[in-house]
Order: sequence, then structure tokens, then C-alpha cells
Amino acid sequence: MINNFEFFNPVRIIFGSGEISKAGKIAKKIGGKAILVSYKNQGSLQNSIRKIENILENQNVNYVKFYEITPNPELNEIKRGIDLCKNEDVDMVIGMGGGSAMDAAKIIAAGVYYKEDLW
Repeated sequence: MINNFEFFNPVRIIFGSGEISKAGKIAKKIGGKAILVSYKNQGSLQNSIRKIENILENQNVNYVKFYEITPNPELNEIKRGIDLCKNEDVDMVIGMGGGSAMDAAKIIAAGVYYKEDLW
């Protein structure tokens, strides 16, 4: 049996050399406050993350840090991110890193509005 459905996925991913410089202007168009989602152990991402923080500051976009993601994140990490979004009244989620960080950022963004049990 085939179920009909419509899928709308308004995720914007900006990738490539030098593209990080666009982060501030794009964020400013979305709102005034972001949550930055990345790994607990930032490793080689550390410079890029600091660069994004500076770019946002230069555009007067406030942000809260959620650098608590581990590889294959557990549900409690995601729930803490969702709670932080709600408590800080953020306008956007910016994920920085590889698969686990990006997946966590997407789930956190969706989880802010999801009314059912997240599991």
C-alpha cells in the first residue's frame, strides 16, 4: 500500500570555501538570535566556530552556544538543546560540524515545535 504525502524541507546548507563569510548577513535576515550547535570536542572546527561567532557579532546577531554534541548523540543532548532554544527564544539554529552535529541541529530545530514525545 502506498501512502500519499507531501514533503517540505526548508533547510538551508551553505557549504564551500569562503562561504562562511555569508553567515552573518544570512543570519541577520532571519532574526536577531541564534543557537550555535556543535561538538563538545571541536577539534579542527575550533577556528571555524570562532570565525562564525565573530561574524555574527559583527552583524549584531546574538547567539547562545550549545557545544555539547557527541558522535551519535543521545536523546538527552537533543532535549537540552531544545530546552535552550525555548528558554533563550532563539530565531534560528546554526549547526557547525559533521553528520552528528548537523543532524542534532536539525532535530533541535524541529523539536522546538514538535508537540509529541521526541523519541
